[in-house]
Amino acid sequence: MAIQDKISFDDMLTKNIILNWENVIPKITDDDLLGTIKLEGVEAKKYMFDLEGFLITRNIVKEFIYPIIRINGFYSSTDYDGKDIELKIIDAGILTKYYTLFND
Repeated sequence: MAIQDKISFDDMLTKNIILNWENVIPKITDDDLLGTIKLEGVEAKKYMFDLEGFLITRNIVKEFIYPIIRINGFYSSTDYDGKDIELKIIDAGILTKYYTLFND
């Protein structure tokens, strides 16, 4: 049995979407940014190693968390070290456009 036979459809779909985001991220410019969100002090420490958790509390759509993490220089949610930061937030319209293309 080949290794790909053991990977679920959902895992393959997730991997493909991540690869698609990785191809798109270099194309995202400052013109595509909606703004920033500050993460500092006690709140920064609370979300150390859980940047995804913080973004969820800010009503960021689950499908858009990965590109926001990447555009801010992290490779995963657990890379965030709890230091004060001003996170770049990408315009949802831009992210929706790309995400729709991934699923066509």
